[in-house]
Amino acid sequence: MTKILVATDAWHPQVNGVVRTLTMMAEAAGSFGVEIVFLTPQSFRTFAMPSYPDLRLALPHPADIAELIARAKPDSIHIATEGPIGWLVRRYCRKYGVPFTTSFHTRFPEYVSVRTGIPQSWGYWVLRRFHAAGAMTMVATNSLREELSGRGFTRLGTWTRGVDTKLFNPDEPAHQRRCAQQRRRLRPRRLHVLQPHARIRRQRARPNAASAKGPMTTTSFIAAARLCQMNSCGSQ
Repeated sequence: MTKILVATDAWHPQVNGVVRTLTMMAEAAGSFGVEIVFLTPQSFRTFAMPSYPDLRLALPHPADIAELIARAKPDSIHIATEGPIGWLVRRYCRKYGVPFTTSFHTRFPEYVSVRTGIPQSWGYWVLRRFHAAGAMTMVATNSLREELSGRGFTRLGTWTRGVDTKLFNPDEPAHQRRCAQQRRRLRPRRLHVLQPHARIRRQRARPNAASAKGPMTTTSFIAAARLCQMNSCGSQ
């Protein structure tokens, strides 16, 4: 079985899209013959991120990072976030010539700019440098891929989001019956259907509904991680 180590600064008990995506991906990976192991803040002392107390950042030491990676003996390494853990795992991989992939989940330049006034261009310069060392940077949508390409990011790949078809399957008779019942109930009464949006952050330009995460998110991630084993690290 292939083993992929995923390094992430975002982890339980946080409730956000990154944690949800990684958790669901790990649950689905077994059916593809892949074991996902995580390197998370749970292995280190942490502190609350200024102005964002829900997010606790780790205080890892390079030697601890190296020991945890050696203990895991992964076939591939993926860096999911650009926090302290992400930077030190990146450092480890570059030092020992270990290829790795990354993913772009959060618009940290916008977040930092809103709260500090630091220009977004500075933040994107840092992120370009971070991701340029990887064999591939995975993004969720084609529109984000195009945007980051326009900002100078290279070696971009698509790690799409999906739907858990065990929960949501429009071809299931039971699902079709529920939809028909809802239409019959709502139409005569001319009711408006409201869609709630949770966890809207100040850096968001507009509210975005959360997408369901499920097994369909896994195949492109695993394929890219396996290809990474055949590539060398970036030169930057």
